[in-house]
Formats: sequence, C-alpha cells, structure tokens
Amino acid sequence: MTLKTLELSLGVLVSPAYAPGWYWDSNTQQAVYFDASTRKFYTLQSGIFVPLANWNPAPKQVTLAPGDKLHVTLGFQYIGPAVTGVNAHYSINKSALFGGEVVTGDTSFNIPANLTANPVGVTNSFTFTIPVAVETNWIDIYVKLSGGTPAINAQEFGYSNALVIVAASPSITGFAIKDFAKV
Repeated sequence: MTLKTLELSLGVLVSPAYAPGWYWDSNTQQAVYFDASTRKFYTLQSGIFVPLANWNPAPKQVTLAPGDKLHVTLGFQYIGPAVTGVNAHYSINKSALFGGEVVTGDTSFNIPANLTANPVGVTNSFTFTIPVAVETNWIDIYVKLSGGTPAINAQEFGYSNALVIVAASPSITGFAIKDFAKV
C-alpha cells in the first residue's frame, strides 16, 4: 500500500467574481445558481435552494488504486479563544457541485487559544484507505469544519478533479495470439 498526501488550505476563502444567475455544470449536466449576495452556488432540490460547498480547482492530482491510502490535511489561520470538540468531516466525492459523498471520515480536535493579533496556523488530517470497490468517478475531496465549544462558524472547502483512480478493476486489452510457427 502506498500513502499519498493532499493538503487543503482553508486560508482566506474568496469566491471568484460571477454574475448572479444560473450556470451549467458540463461535468454533471445540471444547472446551478450563483447568488452574488452570499457569493455561493446553490442547487434547486424539491423547490428549495441548497447551498454548495466552496469548491476550487485542485492544485494537483493524486493517482490512487484500491488499497492506497490518501492522507488529507486541512489548514487555516486562527485568532480567538480555545475551542474544544471541533468536528472535521472529510469526504471523497463523485462530483464537486452536487455532493455524492462516497467515502467519509470524521475527526474531533481542539483549537488552542490565540489571544494575540497575529493569526496562528492550525491543521488537522484524516487518512482514507481506498476501497476495492472504488470507481473511476471518485475524483473530488471535501472537508467541513463545524461545532465545538464555543461553536465556530461552519467552514467548507473542496477540490474538484483532485483524484485520478486507476486499476479499479483488472483490465486486459489487445488480447491476441502474437505468433505461431512450426518448431
């Protein structure tokens, strides 16, 4: 088994400048709505607008096969009181815009107090083991922070097209008899 690492930086999250309105996701063949006031994309599900996570193009791609391990590390800058019991929800998704969580993991961690004017870096991580039943469309990763005491504002971040799944099942191509001769 091979351990592969992909880091997520929650840093300063700024959505690109989009005009408000409907957009077409050519990957999923579905429409999404961008609201300029909230700077978020939404899907329409049962007549209700559901916000999408803060998705970004992946800075790199990691190639994985069944049995490989994917180590995902998130990071952010923090100023404030100590927070206990923050939940970090990690997932591997089929599609950035429309969810499709296929493998998930949760960790709970504490954020140490930083009562200065200078932000300090905080990290957390989770390691996935890629299952045998992996599919080649498991291409995105996502993390959400929430909860804690005192409660933090929920933070979401994801990378689209971050993973390349290979050898999900054995494949033989070009099968033929190469030669035959009298010996």
